[in-house]
Amino acid sequence: FLMMRRPPRSTQSRSSAASDVYKRQGLISVNNTFLLKKYSEFDPRCAKLGKLIKIWAKKKGICSASQNFLSSYAYTLMVIAFLQQCSPKILPSLQKISGEGQVPSKIWVNHNNSYFRTDLAFETDLDKAKELFKSSKDGENTLSLHSLLINFFSIYSDKEFMKKHVISITEGEGFLPRSIGDGNSVFKIKDPFNHNHDPANTCKYPDAIAKEMENTARRLAIGIIDDFIPWATISESQELSVAKLENGKKRENKSRSVTPTKGSRSRTPRKNRR
Repeated sequence: FLMMRRPPRSTQSRSSAASDVYKRQGLISVNNTFLLKKYSEFDPRCAKLGKLIKIWAKKKGICSASQNFLSSYAYTLMVIAFLQQCSPKILPSLQKISGEGQVPSKIWVNHNNSYFRTDLAFETDLDKAKELFKSSKDGENTLSLHSLLINFFSIYSDKEFMKKHVISITEGEGFLPRSIGDGNSVFKIKDPFNHNHDPANTCKYPDAIAKEMENTARRLAIGIIDDFIPWATISESQELSVAKLENGKKRENKSRSVTPTKGSRSRTPRKNRR
């Protein structure tokens, strides 16, 4: 991706300049698709989680930018950002890894009649990326798909937290503190290549989305996985069902070990009573 582009010169014809801009914007779209594909291949949980989140959002009717909800693309960025902020991290920033010791690949792009430069470079060699990532993180993250789903919905349903952070996959931290000019919307997302574009800026119903997330997290915590069945694959369903069974056993054990509440009669064995 070692390419340099300049903005159209004033001496160019309108058609030539428009064509030049179109090609650059098309290059960003292609790069964006390829970047998301590489993230999905980096860890299998990324692809599984992304698929289940989009299935859930479409079932709830909250996955459509044209209807003023979040788009499928926005949900994908949210999944990647979430996996970057896990502890230990599950995903790195492929853009940040690529920028270490490499020549940036920058082009000029037009956004709302304003030109800016963006870096298209990111690491495409996943073996190399995994080696670099392994040496920089603290241990392996072994959270199950079930646990990741609960955590995903829990963190994004926290409106106060989200209003203080920007969702970004560029730096590898997942969430960045908001600046004064970032506004007070619940969801603000930084596009990986076009930093002037917010994929969540058309969302007019963030409260409804956050409420659905909160309810789903609560249902998952008690083992209800109806929101993801039968659209999940057999293996994904098995992962969720195993977690459901484990949660059921935990609740059963907890109910058996409940201590008597204040005012209840103690069941001390007869021979020990005085």
